[in-house]
Amino acid sequence: METLRHYLNLPPVCGPSLEPTPRQPDEDVIFIALDLEAWEFDHRIITEVGIATLDTRDLTSADPSDPNSFLRHVKASHFIIKNHEKHVNRKFVRGCPRMFHFGTSKKVLLHQMVDHLDAAFITARKMVLVGHDLKGDIKYLNDLNFSPTAARTVVAQLDTQKIANEMFLPSALGKLLEALEIHAENFHNAGNDAMFTMQALVLM
Repeated sequence: METLRHYLNLPPVCGPSLEPTPRQPDEDVIFIALDLEAWEFDHRIITEVGIATLDTRDLTSADPSDPNSFLRHVKASHFIIKNHEKHVNRKFVRGCPRMFHFGTSKKVLLHQMVDHLDAAFITARKMVLVGHDLKGDIKYLNDLNFSPTAARTVVAQLDTQKIANEMFLPSALGKLLEALEIHAENFHNAGNDAMFTMQALVLM
């Protein structure tokens, strides 16, 4: 969690209560949370991609004592893979690709999805990659022939599932959000889950 507080320009939890120091150029990062949904009968078939971003440049006036002043700057996107649109999960989890709460979903072809991911990661800015069970989402990204670290702009990775375990909080995303008093519904929509993951990160 100190990595998170460092990049958000917050004082250490266990240290003296000091005023945050001005953010240095190498600390000027974008947090990017990813969530990918795959078909329950063949996980190689990626059906949705969700992206949520929090740009630290937007936080200059944020109140460190008010997490909502950070959360209002989170932006989310939701992509539905048209090639796999018919593969909606129903047996083991309830998929809800048409229930994105934080904007308008975009339908894209499979080969176009990589272009959208490239656009999210190709930047001169440094990035902190965020996920809930991040290794699973990275595997799905690799199945799309995309590597989030290829551009070498990712300077840190934060897994909210691991952080929750370290803080003795529930590791399941839904239970974690409940413990953090975040209202959430329609999980297993990649856009929603990316946003929920970012919200959990900020509030933990």
